[in-house]
Amino acid sequence: ERVMHAKVPILKMTCSGLECDLSMNNLLPVFNSRLLKAYADIDDRVVRITQIVKQWARDSGVHGGQYGNLSSYSFTLLVIFYMQVRGALPCLQTDADRRPQYYSEGKKTFNVTMDVEDLRPNAANVHPGISFKDLLQFYVHEFRWGEWVVSVRTGQCSGIEEYPELSLKPRSGVTPEQWKHVIHIEDPFDVERNLNCVLAPRSNYKLWHSMDEALSTEEFFEAPSGSGGGGGGAAPSAKVAPKPVAKPTARGGAGNQWSRRTWKPGRADERPIGAPIGGAPVFKPAPRLNPLAELGWQ
Repeated sequence: ERVMHAKVPILKMTCSGLECDLSMNNLLPVFNSRLLKAYADIDDRVVRITQIVKQWARDSGVHGGQYGNLSSYSFTLLVIFYMQVRGALPCLQTDADRRPQYYSEGKKTFNVTMDVEDLRPNAANVHPGISFKDLLQFYVHEFRWGEWVVSVRTGQCSGIEEYPELSLKPRSGVTPEQWKHVIHIEDPFDVERNLNCVLAPRSNYKLWHSMDEALSTEEFFEAPSGSGGGGGGAAPSAKVAPKPVAKPTARGGAGNQWSRRTWKPGRADERPIGAPIGGAPVFKPAPRLNPLAELGWQ
């Protein structure tokens, strides 16, 4: 299947039962893939919970950028960020500002530094509460939609004011009220890119409502896995809830989940939880990288 309207045109394929995306002259994802693999190597629950989240998202009709929903990549970042906030994963880009490494593509330059050397898997039974249900709990009741940013690069809940380069341009048709509560997701390397750019009008509402619906449906869950990286074992599964997800409406009412949500934003003079303290980082010259050479392909 050709997807020519995407930011980067791709060819979607299935090879031996595995779904693949093929693109040309687009090497930044090499760094993205390396970063995601590093997190999966630290804790194998990254893969297992991401599989559950993606399957749930497909079954709930909230998956796929071509349909005006978040992409698989975005859902993977949601999982990693949740595990960082819970303390189950470190941030592998902590030193990016102190010892940057740059990769240039076209007229843009990206700091692709990541701490992926000498990674050690989490010991078994570390942070046993990590689960799909707890992920929903975090995003439904704790994360401040429209105020905070999902940022794997920082690994902490910080206000949107801490991300001055992040694009805040809504997609055509998204109303100011919808944009007020939209979920902001920063790309770990292309820090100007807000991955919510694919969300069609009311898709953000449907996403939150679907999470809330799944959280309140007990049949949706099995016992969480307590193992960290290297724990092995069968992957947990999410059971599809039998009742349908209510569709959001343009004028609110039963279909608009925001009418049921209780917002508890902090005072205007309070710093968001985990917001960094201190002055602007000092940037030093660093070598520019060739991703193919980095991986030994050239």
